[in-house]
Amino acid sequence: ASLPPAGRFEDRPDEWRTWLFAEMRSHFDDAVARKGSETRDFEIGGKRIRMNFAGADLGHTLTRALAHLTAPSQLDPELTICVWDSTNHKPDSFLLKAYLAAVTHDWWDFVNPRGQLLDFHKPPFMAAYHPGSQVLSVLDLSSNTGLYWRNAANPLPYYEAGSPFRTMLHWWFRARGMQFVHAASVGANGRGVLLVGKGGSGKSTSALVCLNAGLQYLGDDYCVVAVNPEPTVHSLYNTCKLVGEADLERFPGLAQRVWNRERASDDKATVFLQEHWPERLGRCGTVQAILIPQVTGKRNTALRPGTRMEALTALAPTTLAQLPSSDAQDLRTMKEIVHSAPVFVLELGTDLSQIPDAIERILNAAPVEVVS
Repeated sequence: ASLPPAGRFEDRPDEWRTWLFAEMRSHFDDAVARKGSETRDFEIGGKRIRMNFAGADLGHTLTRALAHLTAPSQLDPELTICVWDSTNHKPDSFLLKAYLAAVTHDWWDFVNPRGQLLDFHKPPFMAAYHPGSQVLSVLDLSSNTGLYWRNAANPLPYYEAGSPFRTMLHWWFRARGMQFVHAASVGANGRGVLLVGKGGSGKSTSALVCLNAGLQYLGDDYCVVAVNPEPTVHSLYNTCKLVGEADLERFPGLAQRVWNRERASDDKATVFLQEHWPERLGRCGTVQAILIPQVTGKRNTALRPGTRMEALTALAPTTLAQLPSSDAQDLRTMKEIVHSAPVFVLELGTDLSQIPDAIERILNAAPVEVVS
């Protein structure tokens, strides 16, 4: 390949981005030629997504969280993601080798505060680097092709195994009018509720209690929501994440099923539910309500009307903070979401058995007008 044009990051012409994407795709193809390939197909958010892995090592680890959405490999994919890491082999291109080394070792010079790659992120190319997981995500919206490369110098973090490809899926679904949100969801009979709030608000506890009570589990930390033609929540990951020993004691049946039993003190215990209760996992549901969990310390669980502003305040900040390149478009879509269904505050009691009963009442009730 010819040399990329020189210049400051902000002055790089489009040819630079085209060159770099092509070089990275060639690097993946070389890794496949050396290591072989494995292909896995999924239906996520009602869309056909194919993941091509260089070698057989990454596929299982990075798709355990998506296993409940596996689809037959019969139809052409709407999105293709190419996945490889630094253990496959080094790039033949000296310039690409130097670029990847610079990004991974001096990432603060290459990314902005939102995680976007300064010299690469410009539509139709979306690009971000996450220093914690050491994952470089690149998406070409014009060809619906994603590149997921990881520097494998360190073990894969629990959060990357538990919610893989979230940056790329956020970009791609957003281009289709669907919003990646930081929320939990449960449902029954094709209906669902969104549980929104910051970490520690009770979303995960509520979702797990509902799973134990026989409701369908749609998600713990992340979901995809479509507003049109009707508000619908789609499952993304089948993981649940527990914080500390208190959560494990609250759900003793999960302790022996934790994937990362040896973990750092600040890592969450992660369970892949598809491997234990596949029949309790759902794919989607029409949104009947948006629930804002609040821990009260009281015994009984109660519902009271909430407002759109309360719902947006519970949903938007954590979603925007966790997604590179999220912007005003994401905020507008989340505003549409909180206007699409009634809002309730779910006052969580210490008698956990009352939580699924309260949510079932919402799922089975006639539509209720939201309080302004």
